[in-house]
Amino acid sequence: KAKNIGPKGMPALAYLKIGKTIKEARIEKGLSQNELALRVGMKQPDISRIEEGRKNITIETLSRLCKVLEIEKIELK
Repeated sequence: KAKNIGPKGMPALAYLKIGKTIKEARIEKGLSQNELALRVGMKQPDISRIEEGRKNITIETLSRLCKVLEIEKIELK
């Protein structure tokens, strides 16, 4: 099983970038983590872990988050 951990126990860079993009879009829309969680069918602690880059999510979950937050692209480089 691959780990999503980077150097010194930190989350991998791609997870951090995805999380940062989601958090910024959520705040821009004026949504709380709980409001976003309700809209995408998740629980608030999961949103928190995603935003921190500490939760591995499926493409389906990423797609739902991007649709609700109107995210068109996420830069992973």
